[in-house]
Amino acid sequence: MGSFTGQRKILTVVLVFLASIFYFKMPWPDNTIPRPPAPCCASKPVPTPSLLESVSQEFGNLTHLLYWPSSPGEEKDLLASTSPQNSTYHLRGPAQASYALGSYLEAILVARDHRGRPKTHGGDLFRTKLLGPDLKAGVPGDVQDLENGTYLLSFPLLWAGQAQVQVRLIHSSEAVGVLRRIWREKRATVDFRGYFRGPTGIEETVICNVDALSIGTRGPTCQYRNTDSGEVWFCAQPSTLPCNSLVGHSSGSYLNVTTLRDEALLAWQVTDKVLPRGISPIQIRRAAPGNSSLALPSRPPCSPGLPTAKPSGFYHGHVWHSLSCSSRSFPTVNSILGCLAGHVVHMMGDSTLRQWWEYLRDTVPSLKPVDLHVTYQTGPLMAVETTRNIVLHWRAHGWPLRSLRTPVASLHSVVQELGGLAGGPHTVVVLGLGAHFTTFPPSVFAQRLAGIRAAVAALLAREPHTLVVIKLANTGYKSVYGSDWFTLQVNRLLRAAFADLRVAFVDAWEMTSSLALPDSIHPVRLIVQNEVDSLLSFISLKPVDLHVTYQTGPLMAVETTRNIVLHWRAHGWPLRSLRTSVASLHSVVRELGGLAGGPHTVVVLGLGAHFTTFPPSVFAQRLAGIRAAVAALLAREPHTLVVIKLANTGYKSVYGSDWFTLQVNRLLRAAFADLRVAFVDAWEMTSSLALPDSIHPVRLIVQNEVDSLLSFICPT
Repeated sequence: MGSFTGQRKILTVVLVFLASIFYFKMPWPDNTIPRPPAPCCASKPVPTPSLLESVSQEFGNLTHLLYWPSSPGEEKDLLASTSPQNSTYHLRGPAQASYALGSYLEAILVARDHRGRPKTHGGDLFRTKLLGPDLKAGVPGDVQDLENGTYLLSFPLLWAGQAQVQVRLIHSSEAVGVLRRIWREKRATVDFRGYFRGPTGIEETVICNVDALSIGTRGPTCQYRNTDSGEVWFCAQPSTLPCNSLVGHSSGSYLNVTTLRDEALLAWQVTDKVLPRGISPIQIRRAAPGNSSLALPSRPPCSPGLPTAKPSGFYHGHVWHSLSCSSRSFPTVNSILGCLAGHVVHMMGDSTLRQWWEYLRDTVPSLKPVDLHVTYQTGPLMAVETTRNIVLHWRAHGWPLRSLRTPVASLHSVVQELGGLAGGPHTVVVLGLGAHFTTFPPSVFAQRLAGIRAAVAALLAREPHTLVVIKLANTGYKSVYGSDWFTLQVNRLLRAAFADLRVAFVDAWEMTSSLALPDSIHPVRLIVQNEVDSLLSFISLKPVDLHVTYQTGPLMAVETTRNIVLHWRAHGWPLRSLRTSVASLHSVVRELGGLAGGPHTVVVLGLGAHFTTFPPSVFAQRLAGIRAAVAALLAREPHTLVVIKLANTGYKSVYGSDWFTLQVNRLLRAAFADLRVAFVDAWEMTSSLALPDSIHPVRLIVQNEVDSLLSFICPT
C-alpha cells in the first residue's frame, strides 16, 4: 500500500476509538441484531404548563417581572394613541449654565395623543439616552413610568463636555397592548418546515412548531422529545413516511396575527420616532481643572457574580466603560491572543452571538476557521489558534430556530451541550438567547430557561472555575414578530433565571442603544467589538493548559489550511481510566446522533476492549444501540464514511485475552454486516509479523492500520 503523504482531502474525522483493552461477547441469537424501539410519535398534544407552574420556584414572581402598565385596549380611536410629534419633555428643575460631572440630569416627559391631549395612563415604550456626539459618547437614560401619562427621565453625567438628550417613542401604549395580547394569547406567530426522507430518497415537507396545536392541522402529529433537556417539538405526520424519518429543518411562514387596527398602531409612521427636542444641549464641567474627564467609580476586576450597575456602562471615545467592573479594551491582535490563550470558548445561541465569533475570526489572522461543511446559519462553526491553544466554537440553539434548511442532527439543545462539558478554568461558555422566542408566549422561553439554568448550575457545581457569560438580547426589530418591547421582557427573564448563579452578563441592550446609531438586530462592528471586549474582560489573562484527562479526551488536532479536523474521545461507561470528569464521558450513540454527516465526515469506531470484564450481553446491548445510531446516520447522509476498527491481539489473561477478542470481533462483524461500513482488520494486522503481541502495537503496525483507513477516505 502506498504512502498518503502527498494526498489531501477536506474532511472531518470523528475518531471514536473506544478504549484500549478487549472484549468478549457471545453470538447474536439467530444471527440477528436486536433493534431499539423507534422514536416516539404522538397524535395528541402534550399539555404545556403555565408560566408560573413551570418555573415559578426557580425564577420567583414572574408576574411581577413581566409587569407592564395596561392601557384601554378597546379604544377604536387611533387618534387617541400616543403621538411622537405631540409628546414633549422638559427639565425637571431650572436650567443651569453647566452641570457637575458625576451628578444627574432629570426631565419630565408628557405623553400626548394625536390631538395634542395629555395621556392619562402609562404603558408607552420610550427609550432615551444622553449623547456626546463630539466625544463619541453616549449613555442610556432611565425611564420611570408614573402611570398617569407622565414619565420621569434620569441621566447620569459621566463625561465632561457637551451632552444632548434624545428621546424616542418606540411603541405607543396602545401598540404595546397589541404586542402583549399577541405574545400571551397566540400560540405562535411563525411556523417551521420539517423535511422527511424515506429509504428510497422520497421526501415530504410538513409544518412543525413548539406544540401540536400551533401546527394548525387536525391530523396526527409526530412528537420529538429531547431526553437531555425535556424539550418537545411537533411536526404534522407525513402522509407516507414514519415520524423517525425527519432529517431536515428550516424556517416556515410568518403567520397573520394582526388586525388592520393593530397594523395601524404598529405602522412605521408612529414606531421608533424621535421626539422634538425639548432640552437644549448642556455643558458638563469637571470638579477641578486637571481632574479626570470621566466619572468612573472605583470598580473591582471583572468577574462573574458581581452586582449589576444601573446603567451598566457608557461609551466615551466609542469605547464602552462598564460601571460594574474595571472593563478593558483589547485594541490589538496580541492583546486578544494573550487573553484567549489556553481557552476553549463555547458560544451557543442566535446570530447576534455568532457576530462575536465572526469578529474574532476576522480580527485575529492566526485564528483560523475550519470548514466543517455545515449550514453556516446554524453551525457548528469553529476557529482555532494552535500555537496558543485557542479553540472558538459557535453553534445555534435548537428548536425553535428560524434558519435555512439544516440537518436536524445539527440542532443540539443548549442543555445537551452544557451537559457534555467538563468545564474548568480553561472553559468559557457564552449563551446568547432570546431573539427566536419572541414569536411564542413567554411560557415557552421561561420553560427553556428553566432547563438551561439547571444545566448551568450543574456545570458550575462540578467545576466552579468555569466562566459562564450571558449575552442579553439587543435592540433591533420593531414589529409584531420581534420588537424592543419583547426584548425587554426576554432580558427580564434572562436576568431572573441566572440572578443567583455566579455568571457574568454582557448588557447588549444598553450597548446597542447608547450611541447615535440606528437600531439593527445585527449591530455594526463598533458595537460588536465593545461587546467582545466586555467578554474578554471576564477571561483570565494567564494562559491555561486545556487540562483534559488524556486517557479519555476529548483530543483534537487541526490543519486549518486544508480544513482537516481530527477528533478522538473515549466511549462512556464502562471505561477503565484515570479519574476524569463524568461530563466528558459521552456515549457513542449520543455522539453519532449529533452528527449531520455527509461526504466530508468520517466516523471511526474502535470498540470492545473495556467490555471483556462483563457478560457478553453487556456488549451486545451496547452494540445494538450503536448499530441503530450508525444506521440512522447513514440513512440521513448515505455518503458518510463509517469505519469499524476490529479489536487486535494483546492481553492473555482472564481480564483480556485473544479468545475474548475473537468473540468481540465476531459480534462487531455481525452487528454491522448489513450496513455500508468499512472494516479495518486489526486482529490480522497485529498477528501477521514476527512481533510480540501487544495491546498497543508498535508504530509500524499502527501506520499500516491508519493507511487502511486512509485508503477508504482517499481511494484514488
